Amino acid sequence: MPYESESVSGPGSRMRTIPYLPHSQIRERSPNGRFRFELRSGMDIFYRRRAEDIFYVPLCLSGVLNAELEIVARGRGHLLDTDKTYLCIARED
Repeated sequence: MPYESESVSGPGSRMRTIPYLPHSQIRERSPNGRFRFELRSGMDIFYRRRAEDIFYVPLCLSGVLNAELEIVARGRGHLLDTDKTYLCIARED
């Protein structure tokens, strides 16, 4: 079930499918264009750090089961699990 309504539209807010995750979609940018979203592996984040990254949110069930959402700030990359996939929130330059 989508967490966003389809009512938000604009050139930077279209949903795109993720080929390797069935039935999933993600926005490339926030509707105001200030932030960029993408999925990255912990291994990719660990080895290819980027200055524009702000936060990493793990996409796993542990947060759902524990009712806690883990958010890792850039610069705290040593806390990332290289085997997990993360929602990367970055500044749009």
